[in-house]
Amino acid sequence: GFFLHDSNLEVHSGLMAPAGKIFVNSTRPAASNIDASGLARDMRAPVLANLILLGFAVRQGGLFCSQEEVEQAVRALSHEKFVAGNLEGLRRGLQG
Repeated sequence: GFFLHDSNLEVHSGLMAPAGKIFVNSTRPAASNIDASGLARDMRAPVLANLILLGFAVRQGGLFCSQEEVEQAVRALSHEKFVAGNLEGLRRGLQG
């Protein structure tokens, strides 16, 4: 599961499958956390937090698809003028 805020973890974590993996946008140190909002602000693009979190999940092996497949999806689903920025956000998350 992806949680854009750690406050959502308590509410929704009980809905996760037993083998499910959790990735959280949080400043709290944990292996499953990344400060996606902070990184997005550093990039001067707060809207990229979700793509940073997605990249982090790919890096951790938490998805059923590869980095290349996610990049393909971003290219296919993003408006032309946002592709480069969205890929930059995704790749920032891949760096951890």
